[in-house]
Formats: sequence, C-alpha cells, structure tokens
Amino acid sequence: MNILRIDIDPEVLATGAFGAGALVRVERSATGGGAGFAEIGTLAVVATDLAATYYDTTGTTTHWYRTRYSDAAGAVLSEYGPEFQVGGPLPYTNYGAVKARLGITDTTDDDILQVLCEQVNQWLEGRLGRRVGPENGVTYTFDGNGLTRLRVIRGIRAVTALTVASTTGATPVAATAADIFLLPPTGDRAPGQPADWIVLSDHPTGSVWYFPVGYGNVRVTGDFGFASIPDDLADIATTCVVSKYRARASAGGDTFTIGVEGERTFERLLSYEDKLTLRRYAVGPLVA
Repeated sequence: MNILRIDIDPEVLATGAFGAGALVRVERSATGGGAGFAEIGTLAVVATDLAATYYDTTGTTTHWYRTRYSDAAGAVLSEYGPEFQVGGPLPYTNYGAVKARLGITDTTDDDILQVLCEQVNQWLEGRLGRRVGPENGVTYTFDGNGLTRLRVIRGIRAVTALTVASTTGATPVAATAADIFLLPPTGDRAPGQPADWIVLSDHPTGSVWYFPVGYGNVRVTGDFGFASIPDDLADIATTCVVSKYRARASAGGDTFTIGVEGERTFERLLSYEDKLTLRRYAVGPLVA
C-alpha cells in the first residue's frame, strides 16, 4: 500500500475557480513519463486543510502518481501537477516526531506541521547539496570523466549493475562485478555510511576498465545514500520545524525569550553545533 500526502490549495474553492465541492483527482501509472495514467480516486478540498492523505491500497513503490483539481462535477479541470513516486528518499523529520517533541497529542495543527516539515526537508537537502536518505535498487546516469574512478555525490552502498558506453549515445557494455570496487572500503566507513567513489580494477577481468568521456554514458543500478537518515540530521530537522512552529505567531520572524531581569535572548533556528553537523554532511560550498 502507498500513502500519498498531497498538498492542497484551498483557494480553488473560490467562486470563479473550481467552486464549492472542488476535488483533487489522483491518477496512477505503472511507467510514468506521461503515459498509462488512470484515475484511481478523488479527495474533497476542505477550506481549512492544507494537505490531505490518499491511501492507495494496491500501490507499490514502482508506481507513479499525478494530481489535478476539478469542480464537483468533473467538468472543469486544471493542468496536472508534477509526477511523483512514494517510497523514495526518507524525510528527515515528520509531524509525528515534531508532535512528540512538542508534547502535542491532538490533531488540530497536523496540517501546518506537515507543511513545515516539507519545507524544512526541502531546505535541508538544498543546504546539504545532496539527498542523504536511502534509495535502494534505483538507477542513475553519470557523465564519464576519462578516469578509472567516478564520484557519486549521493553516496553509494552497493552496485548491482554498471554499464559504460564508449561515447555519448554509443552501445553500453556491462562491467564485470569483480572489477567494481567502492571506496572508502567498508572498514573505513561508519555503519550505514555510503562510499564516495566507484572504482574499476587496475587488473580488470572484463572489457570495462575506465569511464570514457561522454554525457550520460555511465549507468549505475544499486543502493544509494546512507542506510537510514542519520540521527543527528533528523534531530536538526525536527528542531527547525519546532522553531518555525513556535515562531508562527511572529509571522516567521525571530523569536526571543525574556529573562528575569528583562534581558532578551533571540532564538535562532540552528545552534553552532548544528551548523558544524551540517558541514560534515554537506557536499560542495556551504555558507553557514
């Protein structure tokens, strides 16, 4: 079963838009890419809700989804939103973790907490310059660099298939599994930490021994990213959402505490230690 959390804009209920009774129409495809989509259900747009949940009881992680709005009769339709899949990279935090941190037991603010979680999750990946959570059994393409090693910014834990084409658009050739190595080796990595490089053997048994220069001429199937979201990143993400939630009364500006003598201490989203943690996981330039 797939659980789809779908963002909703209640403005579509306005007269002149889709009006009272507006719906979100959910479609599914086995392949994506604009082909094979069929409607599997609808969700009612509620004026007080910014998100809704759709349960696809027969969905799998290989399915693709897209949504669009309609009026109550299904006669007026919007354009489709972007296609997406579920079961991909894990979020760094979720509203359940945030509610546990805040001690909230009711569902009154679930929608706003979900929106804040999505904002922080997206911001954190931009801050890090890569996805950190696990993606298993997926395929990515890379540009060949003319060397015997290829950097994987996402990080990679296992390679199940690797093909290389001699030039852009040429017929790919499969590398021999025994010729593929991941560096640093597992003994030099923390548990669950991915390797940074795919390296081809200096004594190859197959015909693939380097990554020829080309565009999209290297295809790698395997397990990417960390085995799970690191606890310290999850903690930072939850802290950020808690801070944004508490700051909502100030319209998102800085919040502050007042001491017994009237002094004010501003509360920023991230501590110095948090910023150091982000630097450890970040790829490329990072401005604190």
